[in-house]
Amino acid sequence: MQKGKVRFLLVNPWIYDFAAYDFWSKPLGLLKLASLLEENDVTIDYIDCLETSSVSGKTDGIKLPKRKPAGCGNFLKQRIEKPEKLKNIQRYYSRYGISPSIFEGRLSKLLQPHAILLTSFMTYWYPGLIDTVKILRKHFGKTPIILGGIYATLCEDHAKRNIDADYVITGNGEPFIIKYLSDKFKIKTGEYDYDDPDSFPFPLYSLYDDPDSALIETSRGCPFNCKYCSSKYLVPSFKRRKIEKVIEEIEYLHYHLGIKNFSFADDALLWGREIRSLLKLLVKKKLKCSFFTPNGIHASRIDDVTAELMFEAGFSGLKLGIESKEVKFHKSMDNKTTPSDFVDSVKSLQKAGFKHEDIGAYVMVGLPWQTYEEAVKSLDFVIEAGAKPYITQYSPIPHSTLFEEACRASSYDLASDPIYHNNSILPLRWEKFGFEELFKLKAYIKKV
Repeated sequence: MQKGKVRFLLVNPWIYDFAAYDFWSKPLGLLKLASLLEENDVTIDYIDCLETSSVSGKTDGIKLPKRKPAGCGNFLKQRIEKPEKLKNIQRYYSRYGISPSIFEGRLSKLLQPHAILLTSFMTYWYPGLIDTVKILRKHFGKTPIILGGIYATLCEDHAKRNIDADYVITGNGEPFIIKYLSDKFKIKTGEYDYDDPDSFPFPLYSLYDDPDSALIETSRGCPFNCKYCSSKYLVPSFKRRKIEKVIEEIEYLHYHLGIKNFSFADDALLWGREIRSLLKLLVKKKLKCSFFTPNGIHASRIDDVTAELMFEAGFSGLKLGIESKEVKFHKSMDNKTTPSDFVDSVKSLQKAGFKHEDIGAYVMVGLPWQTYEEAVKSLDFVIEAGAKPYITQYSPIPHSTLFEEACRASSYDLASDPIYHNNSILPLRWEKFGFEELFKLKAYIKKV
């Protein structure tokens, strides 16, 4: 088949959950594949079921969500019936994103694609994937559906059994797509170095009419191997991008698409000496942009110089990953920071000019056999250090070192059904930490 005659439909599916918030969430992997396809002359149709700006004129009665100037905010939301296995959870369950009728209306206007690419994220969001695929099959019949993303990688067997996809791909999707274009459509593709993140074109944010934010990666993978995380399984090796390419990408998105809000998607943004070069260039460029770190950054990598460069570059709403104040926790779980590192990093950030509301820290709760008292100590530690604590509820992640222990500690069958990985249901709750203790912690934070 000739180049230019091939058409792909790319879809970012709904979220089905008890709660969801748009912390600059864009399907970065899907947008990378979109740019790769476009570079090889494939025509692209794109539907992001979570995108809000394009539905301001028609929402099918769904209340328009509150959005912040920084490019984050609530999703569109419709209450739906809970899955049978979650019926005992006393919370409302919702579909986050555009209504099914809007989704189908958009599909009805498209030409028949040669293939459909579908991404996935949280393992327990797969019910939204199931419904997305049902509608895609209704409109496009037996058109090949290719599923990738985090859920597809972490729960490959479950995805193959439960999602009506023709292909379930794991890990980075670029090798599969290149081979698929070559084998299926006889397209002579470009040559790429799969070990070099800069070998591929920038993510295709131009698919959005008016993008208010963008995710940026300065690296792929993580140099750490935290027991509660599966980053090493998802991306086995840590690869740093060339700083010049990162700056080029930010400038392109800013000057050509008007994007002013950038969120770093790195697992280890501050790791390595290169980050100072990036910060110095951002300061020099004077882009008048805002930069955010929702994934959390390592406190041990922040000193006075780094903090000052971050402040001058336009960083805001910082999130530090402390998880716990207990030294024994870090020795056994992640070995990436210490309580003293955290205190020093907050002092450096304050000295650089960051205000209290700009310095947040994640405290993890709901871990195997964790008690309420342990969590309170960590919250107090963060507050006393001068930062704002944010509770992050532990979600059991397949292929993480801690997953087997989580399976033993939970009353749910975590291994058989990812629906139980949902941190909203506190899958590892027990007599010394349950919903009552969680609500007390949240009330305690508000009080202090």
